[in-house]
Amino acid sequence: MSRKNKVKWGIVLTTTVTTNGLGTIQKNKEERIQTYLASIDQWLLTDLPIIVVENSGYTFPELKGTRVEVITFKSEEDKEFHYFLKYLLKYEDKGLYELRAIRYACERSKLLKKCSHFVKITGRYFIPSLEGILKKLPYKTKGVRQHNKNQCEVVGCRKDCIDTIFDYISVDKNNKLVTNFIETVYRDRISVVPHAVLPIMPISPTKMGGMNEIKTFL
Repeated sequence: MSRKNKVKWGIVLTTTVTTNGLGTIQKNKEERIQTYLASIDQWLLTDLPIIVVENSGYTFPELKGTRVEVITFKSEEDKEFHYFLKYLLKYEDKGLYELRAIRYACERSKLLKKCSHFVKITGRYFIPSLEGILKKLPYKTKGVRQHNKNQCEVVGCRKDCIDTIFDYISVDKNNKLVTNFIETVYRDRISVVPHAVLPIMPISPTKMGGMNEIKTFL
Protein backbone atom coordinates (compact mmCIF):
# COMPACT_ATOMS: atom_id res chain seq x y z
CA MET A 1 0.00 0.00 0.00
CA SER A 2 1.12 3.63 -0.51
CA ARG A 3 2.47 5.86 2.22
CA LYS A 4 -0.85 7.68 2.22
CA ASN A 5 -2.56 4.55 3.54
CA LYS A 6 -4.92 4.33 0.61
CA VAL A 7 -8.01 2.28 1.42
CA LYS A 8 -8.89 -0.54 -0.95
CA TRP A 9 -11.50 -3.12 0.00
CA GLY A 10 -11.78 -6.61 -1.43
CA ILE A 11 -14.48 -9.20 -0.82
CA VAL A 12 -13.99 -12.87 -0.04
CA LEU A 13 -17.06 -14.92 -0.90
CA THR A 14 -17.13 -18.20 1.02
CA THR A 15 -18.73 -21.16 -0.74
CA THR A 16 -19.24 -24.87 -0.18
CA VAL A 17 -20.80 -26.72 -3.12
CA THR A 18 -20.67 -30.25 -1.67
CA THR A 19 -21.72 -30.08 1.97
CA ASN A 20 -21.87 -33.72 3.11
CA GLY A 21 -24.86 -32.61 5.16
CA LEU A 22 -22.89 -30.71 7.79
CA GLY A 23 -25.26 -28.15 9.31
CA THR A 24 -27.07 -27.45 6.04
CA ILE A 25 -30.64 -27.47 4.79
CA GLN A 26 -29.84 -26.85 1.13
CA LYS A 27 -27.92 -29.98 0.16
CA ASN A 28 -28.52 -30.20 -3.60
CA LYS A 29 -25.23 -29.50 -5.36
CA GLU A 30 -26.71 -27.91 -8.48
CA GLU A 31 -29.00 -25.69 -6.44
CA ARG A 32 -26.06 -24.47 -4.40
CA ILE A 33 -24.00 -23.75 -7.52
CA GLN A 34 -26.79 -21.70 -9.07
CA THR A 35 -27.36 -19.81 -5.81
CA TYR A 36 -23.70 -18.86 -5.66
CA LEU A 37 -23.50 -17.92 -9.34
CA ALA A 38 -26.55 -15.66 -9.05
CA SER A 39 -24.83 -13.79 -6.24
CA ILE A 40 -21.43 -13.62 -7.96
CA ASP A 41 -22.99 -12.27 -11.16
CA GLN A 42 -24.30 -9.34 -9.12
CA TRP A 43 -20.97 -8.74 -7.41
CA LEU A 44 -19.37 -8.57 -10.85
CA LEU A 45 -21.39 -5.40 -11.47
CA THR A 46 -19.43 -3.68 -8.70
CA ASP A 47 -15.84 -2.45 -8.80
CA LEU A 48 -14.79 -4.52 -5.79
CA PRO A 49 -12.03 -7.13 -6.18
CA ILE A 50 -13.76 -10.51 -5.86
CA ILE A 51 -12.20 -13.62 -4.38
CA VAL A 52 -14.30 -16.79 -4.26
CA VAL A 53 -13.01 -19.49 -1.93
CA GLU A 54 -14.56 -22.97 -2.26
CA ASN A 55 -13.69 -25.65 0.30
CA SER A 56 -15.14 -28.84 -1.20
CA GLY A 57 -13.07 -28.98 -4.39
CA TYR A 58 -15.44 -27.33 -6.88
CA THR A 59 -13.52 -25.08 -9.28
CA PHE A 60 -16.37 -22.92 -10.63
CA PRO A 61 -15.56 -23.37 -14.33
CA GLU A 62 -18.51 -21.06 -15.03
CA LEU A 63 -16.36 -18.15 -13.87
CA LYS A 64 -13.47 -18.78 -16.24
CA GLY A 65 -12.70 -15.62 -18.19
CA THR A 66 -14.17 -13.28 -15.57
CA ARG A 67 -12.20 -11.11 -13.16
CA VAL A 68 -13.14 -13.37 -10.23
CA GLU A 69 -10.21 -15.06 -8.48
CA VAL A 70 -11.30 -18.59 -7.55
CA ILE A 71 -9.39 -20.41 -4.82
CA THR A 72 -10.37 -24.04 -4.33
CA PHE A 73 -9.35 -26.76 -1.91
CA LYS A 74 -10.85 -29.68 0.00
CA SER A 75 -11.05 -29.16 3.74
CA GLU A 76 -10.73 -32.83 4.57
CA GLU A 77 -7.61 -33.22 2.41
CA ASP A 78 -5.91 -30.11 3.75
CA LYS A 79 -2.86 -31.47 5.57
CA GLU A 80 -2.13 -28.19 7.31
CA PHE A 81 -5.61 -28.35 8.77
CA HIS A 82 -5.69 -31.97 9.90
CA TYR A 83 -4.59 -31.30 13.46
CA PHE A 84 -7.36 -28.77 13.99
CA LEU A 85 -9.84 -30.76 11.91
CA LYS A 86 -9.98 -33.60 14.42
CA TYR A 87 -11.53 -31.15 16.86
CA LEU A 88 -14.00 -29.77 14.33
CA LEU A 89 -15.41 -33.18 13.56
CA LYS A 90 -16.89 -33.22 17.05
CA TYR A 91 -19.03 -30.18 16.31
CA GLU A 92 -21.89 -29.48 13.93
CA ASP A 93 -20.72 -25.97 13.10
CA LYS A 94 -19.97 -25.32 9.46
CA GLY A 95 -18.70 -21.87 10.42
CA LEU A 96 -15.49 -23.42 11.72
CA TYR A 97 -14.75 -24.84 8.28
CA GLU A 98 -15.46 -21.43 6.82
CA LEU A 99 -12.87 -19.92 9.14
CA ARG A 100 -10.21 -22.17 7.65
CA ALA A 101 -11.37 -21.27 4.14
CA ILE A 102 -10.97 -17.57 4.88
CA ARG A 103 -7.42 -18.03 6.11
CA TYR A 104 -6.65 -20.29 3.15
CA ALA A 105 -7.79 -17.54 0.79
CA CYS A 106 -5.87 -14.84 2.65
CA GLU A 107 -2.67 -16.85 2.39
CA ARG A 108 -2.99 -17.44 -1.36
CA SER A 109 -4.99 -14.64 -2.97
CA LYS A 110 -3.19 -12.41 -5.47
CA LEU A 111 -6.01 -9.88 -5.46
CA LEU A 112 -5.92 -9.44 -1.70
CA LYS A 113 -2.26 -8.45 -1.89
CA LYS A 114 -3.44 -5.25 -3.56
CA CYS A 115 -6.07 -4.52 -0.90
CA SER A 116 -5.75 -2.82 2.47
CA HIS A 117 -8.95 -4.36 3.88
CA PHE A 118 -11.33 -7.17 3.03
CA VAL A 119 -14.78 -8.40 3.98
CA LYS A 120 -15.77 -12.03 4.03
CA ILE A 121 -19.35 -12.55 2.91
CA THR A 122 -21.31 -15.78 2.85
CA GLY A 123 -21.25 -16.50 -0.87
CA ARG A 124 -24.97 -16.80 -1.45
CA TYR A 125 -25.65 -13.17 -0.56
CA PHE A 126 -25.33 -10.06 -2.71
CA ILE A 127 -25.55 -6.77 -0.82
CA PRO A 128 -26.32 -3.86 -3.17
CA SER A 129 -25.39 -1.13 -0.69
CA LEU A 130 -22.12 -2.59 0.60
CA GLU A 131 -19.72 -1.10 -1.93
CA GLY A 132 -20.89 2.43 -1.19
CA ILE A 133 -20.69 1.85 2.56
CA LEU A 134 -17.15 0.49 2.39
CA LYS A 135 -15.94 3.47 0.37
CA LYS A 136 -16.78 5.75 3.29
CA LEU A 137 -14.79 3.83 5.91
CA PRO A 138 -11.38 5.27 6.87
CA TYR A 139 -8.10 3.39 6.81
CA LYS A 140 -8.03 3.26 10.62
CA THR A 141 -11.01 0.87 10.57
CA LYS A 142 -9.58 -2.42 11.80
CA GLY A 143 -12.77 -4.46 11.80
CA VAL A 144 -16.28 -4.45 10.38
CA ARG A 145 -19.34 -6.49 11.19
CA GLN A 146 -22.97 -6.55 10.20
CA HIS A 147 -25.61 -4.81 12.32
CA ASN A 148 -26.57 -7.92 14.30
CA LYS A 149 -23.50 -8.77 16.37
CA ASN A 150 -24.72 -12.34 16.85
CA GLN A 151 -24.64 -13.14 13.14
CA CYS A 152 -21.62 -13.51 10.90
CA GLU A 153 -22.57 -13.46 7.25
CA VAL A 154 -20.51 -10.27 6.92
CA VAL A 155 -17.22 -9.88 8.82
CA GLY A 156 -14.11 -8.02 7.75
CA CYS A 157 -10.88 -6.40 8.82
CA ARG A 158 -7.79 -4.49 7.84
CA LYS A 159 -5.21 -6.98 6.65
CA ASP A 160 -2.89 -6.46 9.58
CA CYS A 161 -5.71 -7.72 11.83
CA ILE A 162 -6.25 -11.06 10.07
CA ASP A 163 -4.61 -12.97 12.89
CA THR A 164 -6.80 -11.17 15.42
CA ILE A 165 -10.16 -11.64 13.73
CA PHE A 166 -9.64 -14.81 11.71
CA ASP A 167 -7.26 -16.85 13.84
CA TYR A 168 -8.15 -20.49 14.44
CA ILE A 169 -10.48 -21.27 17.31
CA SER A 170 -8.60 -21.72 20.57
CA VAL A 171 -8.47 -24.96 22.52
CA ASP A 172 -8.10 -25.19 26.29
CA LYS A 173 -5.66 -27.30 28.30
CA ASN A 174 -7.91 -30.33 27.79
CA ASN A 175 -7.81 -29.87 24.00
CA LYS A 176 -11.46 -28.83 23.90
CA LEU A 177 -12.69 -25.94 21.81
CA VAL A 178 -13.19 -22.79 23.83
CA THR A 179 -16.40 -22.24 21.88
CA ASN A 180 -18.10 -23.97 18.98
CA PHE A 181 -20.20 -20.96 18.02
CA ILE A 182 -18.36 -19.05 15.34
CA GLU A 183 -20.73 -16.09 15.76
CA THR A 184 -19.51 -15.69 19.34
CA VAL A 185 -15.89 -15.90 18.24
CA TYR A 186 -16.26 -13.10 15.70
CA ARG A 187 -18.34 -10.95 18.04
CA ASP A 188 -15.74 -11.08 20.79
CA ARG A 189 -12.75 -10.55 18.50
CA ILE A 190 -14.25 -7.61 16.62
CA SER A 191 -15.07 -5.90 19.93
CA VAL A 192 -11.39 -5.47 20.87
CA VAL A 193 -10.33 -3.47 17.78
CA PRO A 194 -11.54 -0.13 16.36
CA HIS A 195 -14.43 -1.32 14.21
CA ALA A 196 -17.42 -0.22 12.20
CA VAL A 197 -20.91 -1.58 12.67
CA LEU A 198 -22.60 -1.70 9.29
CA PRO A 199 -26.18 -0.47 8.92
CA ILE A 200 -28.98 -2.91 8.24
CA MET A 201 -28.49 -3.77 4.58
CA PRO A 202 -31.46 -4.92 2.46
CA ILE A 203 -30.87 -7.81 0.05
CA SER A 204 -33.00 -9.68 -2.45
CA PRO A 205 -34.89 -12.52 -0.71
CA THR A 206 -32.32 -15.30 -0.43
CA LYS A 207 -32.75 -18.76 1.06
CA MET A 208 -30.35 -19.51 3.88
CA GLY A 209 -28.10 -22.53 3.56
CA GLY A 210 -28.28 -23.75 7.15
CA MET A 211 -31.88 -22.90 8.03
CA ASN A 212 -35.19 -23.13 6.24
CA GLU A 213 -35.61 -19.37 6.20
CA ILE A 214 -35.41 -16.50 3.73
CA LYS A 215 -33.07 -13.57 4.37
CA THR A 216 -34.16 -10.12 3.24
CA PHE A 217 -31.47 -8.09 5.03
CA LEU A 218 -28.09 -8.51 6.66
